[in-house]
Amino acid sequence: GSAAPLAAQAAGSAIVRGAVRGGEAGRQVMADRVSTIEQAGAEPTVGLATGNRRMQATESALSRLPGSAGPIAKAAGQVSDDMGARVSDIAEGVSKNADPTVAGLRIESGVKNFVSRFKGEQQFLYNKLDQYIPGAQPVNVSNTQAAFQRLASTAPGAPETSAVLQNPKIARLAAAFDADTAATGQIPYEALKKVRSAVGEAIADGPLVSNAPSGQLKDLYGALSRDMEAAAAAAGPDAQKALTRANTFTRAGMDRIESHLNRLVGKTGDETFNALVRGGDSSKIAATLKSLEPAERDVVKATVVDRLGKAVASQQGADGAEFSAQTFLTNWNKLDSRSKAVLFAGGTLREDLDKVARTAEMLREQSRVFANPSGTAASMYNIGAVATGVGGLMTGNLGTAGALLTAMGAANLTGRLMTNPDFVRWLARSTTMPPAALPSAIGSLNRIAEQAKDEGAAEEMRSVIRSLSGAGQ
Repeated sequence: GSAAPLAAQAAGSAIVRGAVRGGEAGRQVMADRVSTIEQAGAEPTVGLATGNRRMQATESALSRLPGSAGPIAKAAGQVSDDMGARVSDIAEGVSKNADPTVAGLRIESGVKNFVSRFKGEQQFLYNKLDQYIPGAQPVNVSNTQAAFQRLASTAPGAPETSAVLQNPKIARLAAAFDADTAATGQIPYEALKKVRSAVGEAIADGPLVSNAPSGQLKDLYGALSRDMEAAAAAAGPDAQKALTRANTFTRAGMDRIESHLNRLVGKTGDETFNALVRGGDSSKIAATLKSLEPAERDVVKATVVDRLGKAVASQQGADGAEFSAQTFLTNWNKLDSRSKAVLFAGGTLREDLDKVARTAEMLREQSRVFANPSGTAASMYNIGAVATGVGGLMTGNLGTAGALLTAMGAANLTGRLMTNPDFVRWLARSTTMPPAALPSAIGSLNRIAEQAKDEGAAEEMRSVIRSLSGAGQ
């Protein structure tokens, strides 16, 4: 019995009168919301488009009533499906290889290529020193000798134990270097440069390639650098400038490699991709993307976009492709502004995703309607309605059955009207208008009704037309 007045309250011109508040400003807000929702790939309902609490409450009631629960549930599912399709299209527009495994492998390949390019440029810059320092010129290596002595020293009172704990590679290097420099404390400049480059490459390759501790290698690299700086200072200001440029480039590249890139590579492509996006670290994301080629960056970006709205496992279907607007919004908000600027730079990518996020936020506002439109409350209403209707027919109480069926029919038509996108667009244009514009608005709605595929919604539109025409307003 309660269904009839609720349906009547929601129907016809009441929707038109209640849809927008605030005059022209309210109409513009509604038009903007409709535009945003459509650009997110979805079709608006009256409550979603207006943001009006009265309309949202009406849709919430209709989502739980016999007759109207079906249209509202269908609209809710369709909004989510359409948004998911839009996000997939956006991702595919960036790259057709949006997959965590593929993205991880692209990251690994890109990191290796970056390290290779870095080494090449580094060698080129240091080779410029050859113009000022002859390769055969002996240079003092006192800093390096002191570093090797520290690294190869043994603990007093436990020389044998200390020897076992020493890194074998460092120990061999120390012995070899001592043999080469014992007589003069010098080596040729070309030899110093090559030793320093080899130590730098071992640091850049990381612990998976080098079997010497990175801390010891860094200590040794620093000592070799100081000896090279002394040699450049002795050669003059031009040599110092060339070395400064090379050192500046090396520090920046090594910082990127050590702080970010060496920590990314996992056992699988999925692990590598997850290591990049986990926590939304903008510095790590920026450093990694700058290290990749454009095609590699696109695969990573597309994969991030594609995974933003992937529903959690408990809400997934068999194919694992279920989209969740609320998951999208949560993941979107986890990314800070710098991460978004880096990940979604280029073209309209950021703007397109912003539209999806804003629509997801509107859906959250309307969570009572779309959270579980076919859940327990709706099921209880529907079961009760069917039981009452069948009971009335079997007992000959046709009045009760007829009233119930009439109410269910009214609710169904209202639900279909509230979720009809053509009617919503008409509302966005025509809800507030000067009296002189009313005939044109009525004519526009009449044409929409004539072309509507949903005859029930079309009949409700005609009811609105009759109400507006009869009121003469």
